[in-house]
Amino acid sequence: MPGENNPRKIKVISMGDEDTGKSCLIKRFCEKRFVSKYSPTIGIDYGVFRTKVSNTDLRVDIFDMSGNPAFYDVRNEFYKDVDGAILVFDVTKRTSFGNLIRWVQELHFELGGLKSTSFPVIIVCGNKVDKLPRSISYYDASEWAAKHQYPYFETSAFSGHGVLDTFNTLFESIINPDVYQSNIPTDKYQNCSTRTESNHTRQYSTQNTSKFNQPLNERIQTSVKGFPSPSTSSLSNKSSENESFKVKHLHIHEINRIKNAKNDYERLGVSITANSDDIQRAFRRLAFILHPDKNDASGSEEAFKILVKAKNTLLSTKNGSSWFSS
Repeated sequence: MPGENNPRKIKVISMGDEDTGKSCLIKRFCEKRFVSKYSPTIGIDYGVFRTKVSNTDLRVDIFDMSGNPAFYDVRNEFYKDVDGAILVFDVTKRTSFGNLIRWVQELHFELGGLKSTSFPVIIVCGNKVDKLPRSISYYDASEWAAKHQYPYFETSAFSGHGVLDTFNTLFESIINPDVYQSNIPTDKYQNCSTRTESNHTRQYSTQNTSKFNQPLNERIQTSVKGFPSPSTSSLSNKSSENESFKVKHLHIHEINRIKNAKNDYERLGVSITANSDDIQRAFRRLAFILHPDKNDASGSEEAFKILVKAKNTLLSTKNGSSWFSS
């Protein structure tokens, strides 16, 4: 049994584009400080610390991976035996958000032979919420995370906002896998073990250069080349079941998100600079998902009422209040 003198060992990695604040998040959590000077990670930075989550003593080995594509051959050695990953993007940089799928694919590449139940926990983190203007709204980011069945948090390494919750949720999900795995469809990683070494080499020899900035839909198409083609009926059935799961999961996710939001900006998924049109658009998107006539999930009616009240409050006050503490 893990204890103070015999802690459970876990391995955690950070993933995401360069200059998204991965190293700063780790320093904020481990050292309770913010480092203002930007210094790109060269290959890999390694650290170890002790913590306690849910009465379990942990020794955390954390590998901070460079987001520079030039260091792929360095970081690919560290994916093995990973228990959890923080997938970071910068809310002020749309490119870093669009590249999240590339990082997920890279992880799948290295761990493609694992079953879904053995895959590491992934937490998506929208960082630098202290900066304006935002390029990615809370709604868009949380919707992406929900569709992929990943928890989503927003953080500021500068102020410390959300950092503790992000890391504690990661550790909690690692030591209590049933909590995390219950939100992941069993066929999610069905194609990840089919890539050959030649496919691996061929894709990354190009992906590290011109395809790094390839449009998201083209990257997805590139990533599935060489996969075995399932029958049309099988693909259709699985696609239908998966889409149904995603829709239901999105409904539940949005209900819980709105109920647990700290303020009205977060409930609507808009920034503090949002104007009336932004607020109305956000409301219409969420209302379509949450209206009790369209959503039979438990709590949808209550969430819809909260949403209406939040919209009315923001429209009446226009400027509102800050949605996180600096």
